[in-house]
Amino acid sequence: MKFDIDMTREEAEAFSHALSDVLCWMSGFCAARAGTDTADDLPFNRHKVRDLNIKIKSALDKGDQSK
Repeated sequence: MKFDIDMTREEAEAFSHALSDVLCWMSGFCAARAGTDTADDLPFNRHKVRDLNIKIKSALDKGDQSK
């Protein structure tokens, strides 16, 4: 099932930038824990955050192409 989310282009861009920041933080967090006894304590669903950001960017690109 697909559904639409009502937001402006500016809101979508802001969410995409924020998700990019979160993903960058998650990558740094994971890298800092590598080789430690807490290496397995990683943020959950990093791939879901990445997938959502890709979908937002794809929707923004489609909007650009339709102009």
